[in-house]
Amino acid sequence: METLSFVLFSLAGLIQLFAVITFCYKAFQVSFLWMLAVIFIPFAPLIFLIKYFEDVKAPFFWTIIGAWPLFALGMMTSPTFIDGFKEAFEQAIRESR
Repeated sequence: METLSFVLFSLAGLIQLFAVITFCYKAFQVSFLWMLAVIFIPFAPLIFLIKYFEDVKAPFFWTIIGAWPLFALGMMTSPTFIDGFKEAFEQAIRESR
């Protein structure tokens, strides 16, 4: 389980890193000030995304894709998920007998 968690976390981290660097690069292509705003001002990435969606839709979707391994990792490592999965598995074994 630890190996799968490590792999998912690493995969998500690499995808997120790629998406953020690409997003900042796209902001730099528009203007150096946009890049600084995207990095340092809290809602500037959202405004930049809305204003230049056609240019940054790929990094945005990569960010969404990179969030799924983190979501799966959180689900797998939460005690409620593990207990629920264990109970469902035991119940399925009991019913199959």
